[in-house]
Amino acid sequence: METILVHAIDGTSVWVPVIAKRLNDSHYRIEASDHFDASDSSFLLEFIPGDVVELGSRQFTNGERHMVAVGLVSPSNMNFKDYFEFQFNCVQGMMKITKEQQNKYRHVIERIDQESLSGKFFYPKVLEEIKAIKNL
Repeated sequence: METILVHAIDGTSVWVPVIAKRLNDSHYRIEASDHFDASDSSFLLEFIPGDVVELGSRQFTNGERHMVAVGLVSPSNMNFKDYFEFQFNCVQGMMKITKEQQNKYRHVIERIDQESLSGKFFYPKVLEEIKAIKNL
């Protein structure tokens, strides 16, 4: 097991350490993490436990270089993968507003609508993107 960094949103953009199992030279499976709570929509990891990711090296502003998850090779089979993927992409401005995305994330949008109505926190950008997708 090794420690790698994963991009996360917690009100700002951060990199958090997670434990990952090396599968080959550049592919790692993210293991359970203290940083991941499936019930917390205020802390969004780009990649969640069970995701197989490709690693790359990144130099940070303090001059340190770390191995970071740079791409998804194979998604986690956890049933909430789309839920976190949708939110992360919305907050990062990476969600393409298309009919295809509307269909792909229909169940996620319905879930977020219900949770939002009951008072659960969601980043404003997530709610804006849902509104835009619904107006297609």
